Amino acid sequence: LLLAACAHPPPPPLEPSPAVPSGAEIHWYTLEGRDRIDLIESCLHNCPRDEQGVAVASLTTWELRWGWTRAPYDPCAVASASVDTLASVALPRWDPPPDADPALVAEWGGWLARLERHEQGHVDLVRAFADSAEVRIAGSSCDRVEAEGAALVASLHAAQIDYDRLTGSGHTQGASFWTGPVAAR
Repeated sequence: LLLAACAHPPPPPLEPSPAVPSGAEIHWYTLEGRDRIDLIESCLHNCPRDEQGVAVASLTTWELRWGWTRAPYDPCAVASASVDTLASVALPRWDPPPDADPALVAEWGGWLARLERHEQGHVDLVRAFADSAEVRIAGSSCDRVEAEGAALVASLHAAQIDYDRLTGSGHTQGASFWTGPVAAR
């Protein structure tokens, strides 16, 4: 990281990229600073926290809710099932100050797009599990609906962990802004 002491025109404002995850509520949180160290420090205070309480650059959370109707011919048969999902993605927003390093601004834009694509993978998993959940719940009996739903939630949770393990929490997808060079102040 080069600390900008040179005269540069102010960087253009950063707009969310078109890769923002679809099928999810997006919650933007603000990071402030002029260099990577400032952004990391800002993240320690403003970034979302994972299940272990660790500050992370982005976070997808989700809920699966299901309902079903009884078949008229058999009170314990499932006539139909519905599954509703809610996915929320927390992403960083940075409005670079005029003295921010232009190279850092350019790096941020590419990194944010890759981070958004990583989070889209989490949202896509939620959608895929919701589709299969409806079929599995509809194929169960009234005394198994809750167990099927709970099993699906547990399976989706495990799939999310596997996705992060496979992608190194986005690092293999290029979403590793925090690990770049850091200059001494």
